[in-house]
Amino acid sequence: MRLHALVGLALLTPSLVLAQDSESSPPKEKAALKEVQEKKSEGAEEPSTNLKPVIVSSERGGDRSAFEVPQSVFVLGRERIVSGPMPYSVPDLLRQSPSVHAQATASGQGSPFIRGLTSRRNILMIDGIRINNSVFRAGPNQYTATIDPYLLERAEVISGSRSLLYGSDALGGVIKLESRRPGAPTNTILQTVDSKDPPKNWMRGEFFSRYASADQSTTNRVAFRAQAGSVGLIGGVTYQDFNDYKAGEGLDTLQNTEYSQRSADLKLVIKPDEKSAIIAAFQRTDQRNVPRTHSTLFSESYRGTTIPGDLRRDLDQSRQLTYFQYELYDKGFLDRARFSLSWQRQYENEDRIRTRNRTRRQGFTVDTIGTFLELTSTIVPDMDIVLRYGADYYHDFVDTFRSDTNAAGVTSQRSRGGFADDAQFDLFGLYAMVEAPIGDYVTLNGGLRYEYAHVNADDVDPDPTDNNFLRKIDRSYDGLITSFGITVHAHEYVNLIASISQGFRAPNLDDTTSFNDVQSNALDTPAPELDPETTISVELGVKFEHPKYGNFQFFYYRTYLDEFIARVPTGRVVNGLTEFRRDNFSDGSIEGVEGGGEIFLIQEPLISVYGGFAWTYGRGDTLINGRKEEEPLSRINPAQGRIGLRWRSKDRRFFLEGEAFYVRRQNRLAPNDIGDTQRIPTGGTPGYNIYSVRGGARVAPGIQVTLAVENLFNTDYRVHGSGSNGPGLNVIAGVRGEF
Repeated sequence: MRLHALVGLALLTPSLVLAQDSESSPPKEKAALKEVQEKKSEGAEEPSTNLKPVIVSSERGGDRSAFEVPQSVFVLGRERIVSGPMPYSVPDLLRQSPSVHAQATASGQGSPFIRGLTSRRNILMIDGIRINNSVFRAGPNQYTATIDPYLLERAEVISGSRSLLYGSDALGGVIKLESRRPGAPTNTILQTVDSKDPPKNWMRGEFFSRYASADQSTTNRVAFRAQAGSVGLIGGVTYQDFNDYKAGEGLDTLQNTEYSQRSADLKLVIKPDEKSAIIAAFQRTDQRNVPRTHSTLFSESYRGTTIPGDLRRDLDQSRQLTYFQYELYDKGFLDRARFSLSWQRQYENEDRIRTRNRTRRQGFTVDTIGTFLELTSTIVPDMDIVLRYGADYYHDFVDTFRSDTNAAGVTSQRSRGGFADDAQFDLFGLYAMVEAPIGDYVTLNGGLRYEYAHVNADDVDPDPTDNNFLRKIDRSYDGLITSFGITVHAHEYVNLIASISQGFRAPNLDDTTSFNDVQSNALDTPAPELDPETTISVELGVKFEHPKYGNFQFFYYRTYLDEFIARVPTGRVVNGLTEFRRDNFSDGSIEGVEGGGEIFLIQEPLISVYGGFAWTYGRGDTLINGRKEEEPLSRINPAQGRIGLRWRSKDRRFFLEGEAFYVRRQNRLAPNDIGDTQRIPTGGTPGYNIYSVRGGARVAPGIQVTLAVENLFNTDYRVHGSGSNGPGLNVIAGVRGEF
């Protein structure tokens, strides 16, 4: 009822919407944004010393500066990736964002939490294409780790309910990853071209190597960029090898944590003219023998966590994406247009050996055909009223498998795996958003989206021989999604933001057809009668950006949960496991604050203070002893903060930084958390402090070296909800070059 009242109130109040695009920005902002867009079109890298408000954030239908986006947006550029923390994975990279809490079930896996939500309640995208599919599970998943961080130009974290633009699943936020483009060989950190008019035909090679002492791991990437007239090409291969790693003080090397990963990517960009581009790209990542250590005998007890009995539990995973995109700029009534057609395949195979040599092989293949059309038009030029509109459609083909071998060595094949076999899932959305400046100081926006989803699954029953017969599922879900916002341009360098937005998520195949072991000693069974879950998020924020003094943002939010899908115990025990079934059981709320930025203390050489913080509190309905009671929501991330001091030389040849990362104890536990004794200690996960230093230097033309020492005091810690402890003292060395 609270949600419907809020929607009604929103419809009676002035629209709270997305801010100006580049054409409606003040002259100073337009000039800065134009400069960035020109550099982006040339493929120039983001400079590590950046005193201008030139960070660009991608919006559906156009680009704008991060300062002008009326949401909490944190951007991690390429220089931060290859010359800063040098992450081993995308989840590791996203930890640098103040709004992200990155849980890790095991090495090679990681699930970012945004505003207390993770997995299928956030959207993961690359180059505008959804990576989410219909088997994304409710708990933390590992699919963010199947993206090579070193093919990225930047990563953006957009917090809050964003279903209006991005559709189903965007409840906690959106993670947008952008891969690199060929571009011109100018304005890079390592080399420059003296001529103001770069050559039309050229080729350049690149390499990157990373070594980390905690696990004696190596990462090696070789790539190239080339241009021949209007045709550009970029590509590369990455190989990563991770060994058993050493945790902090008090723990020895953690066994069964090694794995390897290989990635390859290729992108072709053809520019027929200055106002259009044709893009074709291929990406593939393969992980081999990634262990889920926490469920095996190799697990280490942390503050009393239990050690289960699996002898082995390894995952093979792959993600492959091929897409074609066409872009237009300033043609006719279109300010910008982008059309995309993609095919994506995600594969997973789990090999599990239990006690008494009982084995299980289980997995799936999901093929996804996707397309979208994004359009931006200035519909009233004299008033700078902009319309952003478009449509998107994704179709999943799901194939699952499972085989079990008992202690006597007899193997049985099941007709389906963890989800329904030969199932299909459709997702379609149609949206429009209007942005209208009111005078010089206020911008309003409002929009509407229609979202439709369809589940079709024939092989739902996990065991046709028992007395519980489950029929096939053929259900459709739909909903209307609205969002409203207002941006007050209080000063040339200050924006005040308020918004109210809806979130929508249709039940997927994991919700409706799952038959899987989960957490500790629990079993999920199919629940075909689910309805969509929705949210309403109210936000207040302030953004500051100044070319001389730096930038920061601060947001308060409260998200109301309506008919949230939760695991509810059925009272039955199946094969020694407590049975759970999904239900639209829970209402509740999540509130919190988040913020961060960088303040310049001295200009030349540049000395700055950077950091961020996030605090989240969530409660929802839970069934306890047959009664509905309000309890803490599961896996809510603890309060965390980061602060650092950074020095960069005037010529950008050298940098040095030191930082402290603080995480508070999390003892507000849901009943499911208390029962998850493999991951969460009794009484909650202890807090911790991690201190690190990093530095880098350009030692020769085209060569840069970077050295980092992380967890200086060898602290023993565990990220809340994770299956393994974090690495101890870790020396990371990197070298990158161009030739």
